[in-house]
Amino acid sequence: MRRTTAWSIPAALVAVIALAPNALAEEINTFDVDVQVAENTDLEITETIVYDFESEMRRGIFRDIPIRDNLDNGRVRAYEVDVISVSRDGASEPFELFDEGDYLRVRIGDPDIEITGPHTYEIEYAVSNGLTEYTQEDVDRIGIPEIDAGDVELYWDFIGEGWEVPIDQARVTVQAAKPPIAYDCFAGNSGSNLSCDTEFDSNSIIYSSSRLYPGEALTGVAAYPRDAFTSPVEVVTQASEAQRMATGLIIGSFLGGIAILIPTIFAFATRREDKGAAVPLAPPQYSPPDDLTPAEMAAAWKGADIKVRSRAIVATLVDLAARRWVDLGQSGKNLRVTKLSSGTDAIRPWEQSLIDSVVKGSDTGTILGYDENLAKTWTASYTSLITEAQKSGRRNAKGGKPDQKWNFLLITGIAMFVLGIGAGLIGWSGLASVMVPASIGCFIGFVLARLITPRRETVQSAQFIAKVEGLKKVLGTDTSESRREFAHKLGLPANAIFATMLPYAVIFDLNEAWSDAFPDLTQDELRRYGFVAENAYMWSYLVSDFGRGIQTATTPPSRSSSSGFSGGGAGGGGGGGGGGSW
Repeated sequence: MRRTTAWSIPAALVAVIALAPNALAEEINTFDVDVQVAENTDLEITETIVYDFESEMRRGIFRDIPIRDNLDNGRVRAYEVDVISVSRDGASEPFELFDEGDYLRVRIGDPDIEITGPHTYEIEYAVSNGLTEYTQEDVDRIGIPEIDAGDVELYWDFIGEGWEVPIDQARVTVQAAKPPIAYDCFAGNSGSNLSCDTEFDSNSIIYSSSRLYPGEALTGVAAYPRDAFTSPVEVVTQASEAQRMATGLIIGSFLGGIAILIPTIFAFATRREDKGAAVPLAPPQYSPPDDLTPAEMAAAWKGADIKVRSRAIVATLVDLAARRWVDLGQSGKNLRVTKLSSGTDAIRPWEQSLIDSVVKGSDTGTILGYDENLAKTWTASYTSLITEAQKSGRRNAKGGKPDQKWNFLLITGIAMFVLGIGAGLIGWSGLASVMVPASIGCFIGFVLARLITPRRETVQSAQFIAKVEGLKKVLGTDTSESRREFAHKLGLPANAIFATMLPYAVIFDLNEAWSDAFPDLTQDELRRYGFVAENAYMWSYLVSDFGRGIQTATTPPSRSSSSGFSGGGAGGGGGGGGGGSW
């Protein structure tokens, strides 16, 4: 669950202890969870836990079931939990319920009776408001064609990372009135996206994992059609603002609005004088500006722009394939890079570093997920390309100077935010409710003013931008006309023109349009340039798919997603919690 980040340090410590011989005298032999997703949207859950106390004398176990979940937007999602029955070794067992903040603690056992050895506990409870309805934004982000807006997701930590003892075998069975549209499973420490074992039988999904250590979770996600439910899906959230802060919020919002409006108007009024040298009209360009590689052109053109930087790594690999330094292919849905012994021209050191960071001392490497070494290597290489672009004058090193006049907004915003948080901590909620929204207004005003304020160009940087725009215009113009002009200017065969200019089209996000100009390229013609695909359009499609994989590989994982299919991982869903003995 999102709130469990605070467990990471103690959980890791417990995991280390768990690995030591005889460090823990207790463990869970099997943890079976049966979940019925009812047509009224309730979750009917039965947990069967074979808990082995071994030689320890205990009264029973406790189970912490989450009833509140802190969401990324600052609000709190609430679940209704109704404990129906508890048994031990097939007989009813006494239990007590305690409110432990975000958890409902079920303490099971008789305080006057001690037990030892293995025992089977069964806990039956129901959860309301645990499902989520997909919005169109969710559907677009997830990218699974079978899921539509209005369909319903179960994203649940069936075994949470709060258990104090290791679990030898875990198994979860989820049933619903209709089969799921899609499903997935994650296991491991909080945020892990390692898959667990998944089976499907009739209307049942079975998730399983062996040996979960303290701090590890088993999380499942399943999407169901909207007509599987007779009741609407409800998500109950609680507001985090108190009524006594209403007046302060109004004042703070007014101040924040001024901090947004005045800088925005002033930034528009001073755009012309901030701009510097004007970019001339872009003449058609039929070769790379100044014979730069795609990444060198991108760094000089857009600097550290995150979207262009991400496309630049894809373009570089495609360019290296066209120059015969690598072969590109598929390994499932992932990009496979095979290093070749030599290419058609000299390879630059930073290009070699990129290849080495992918293949990792072998001849072939596959980009599977976030790769810290690859991310660091590319960041360092791209930063050096920006530095070189500034030294050459193609990018004005002082182009961001007009933005500096807005730094006072950032400084003011930080000071007000710190003051507001401090006031809140000591109970001055009125002052806090003024300072925080006002500081947010300063931050927004700072960002908007910087976005509106143009870069200041020199004559040289403006001329370079004109060349880039000229190439972009040609690559994005009518496809058949572009092809004829390139053939006339370059005197190369069609497959050479396609391979040479495709990396630059990737930089401009025009690779699909560029590929449309070459519908007649054969598989053999593409293969000569390291492109393994049936035709140019299919290769362009694969390049786009690889681009998404590379962006994942160079972007640290984020926990901000609300869906298990989009950035999901172990411990990221509803439910979860943990337990132990007493």
